[in-house]
Amino acid sequence: MSISYLILMPLLVVVLAFSYNFIWKIIHEYTHLAALKLLVGKELYSYKINLKSHRLGDDRVSASISWKARELTREEHGLIAIAPHVIEFLACLCFMLSSLFLINDFMRQHFYMFFIWATFWLGGVIDLLADANSNTESSDLNVFADCYEIDRFEVRYTAWTIGYLSIFAGLAFIWIVL
Repeated sequence: MSISYLILMPLLVVVLAFSYNFIWKIIHEYTHLAALKLLVGKELYSYKINLKSHRLGDDRVSASISWKARELTREEHGLIAIAPHVIEFLACLCFMLSSLFLINDFMRQHFYMFFIWATFWLGGVIDLLADANSNTESSDLNVFADCYEIDRFEVRYTAWTIGYLSIFAGLAFIWIVL
């Protein structure tokens, strides 16, 4: 077995995992900002995105956005909270469909392109599962559930189901195609 399989590939996976975690943190927070700007428009006076781990009230969070704007309705606040998870749902679909790249001979010869594609979208799925596992007051899924008066566990279990099903289905499709 060559050195690339024993040392370089696991190292690449670790490097990709850390870089994708940071990339998805940026995508997540800027999706909140995009939803905020769409809903509030010119009545958004200022905002600050913090991408470092810090305390938010009583909770420890890896990133957050704070803003000053007009008073938001509960529904608007809920939409801002759930906005990144729409992108993460797209990530679930893209990861499940990543096996379609392996059907073509070109991708089989250039496996690294498939690998980068699949691991990038897997990062979004993991971001969804991380929020589904969070049981803090500031968790996006809990804020969404509270704003729309939905049971928190139903929202979290739905996110778990979508996330884990997409991982299992994506891996099964990859295994079938290979």
